[in-house]
Amino acid sequence: MEHETQARLGMSESGDLSLKRFRFRLYVSRENSTADQAIKNLGKICHQLGLNICDVEIIDVYAQPNRAEIDRVIAIPTLIKSDPLPVIRIIGDLRDSQKVLETFGFSQEAQPG
Repeated sequence: MEHETQARLGMSESGDLSLKRFRFRLYVSRENSTADQAIKNLGKICHQLGLNICDVEIIDVYAQPNRAEIDRVIAIPTLIKSDPLPVIRIIGDLRDSQKVLETFGFSQEAQPG
């Protein structure tokens, strides 16, 4: 049930917008009604980032419970941004894209799009 999407643009350590590769793992359950919404909202977030260098892996916790255990996922949906560092975890359906982008370090005035 893995799905890949691509998106571009991140921030350099100095806070400037520059090309970076974002790596996300989104843990969901197809038996949970928020899975489709979280996937859709992550797609919108990647679109806001520019759609070129965003690697997204969707993981069904029931199909791959070992992956959830390795990443210590305790609630679904959970989004893990593993790259660029620091690793950031967000629990929920990601409906507040502004808050998600702020959590990733984008100030409102520096956001692409």
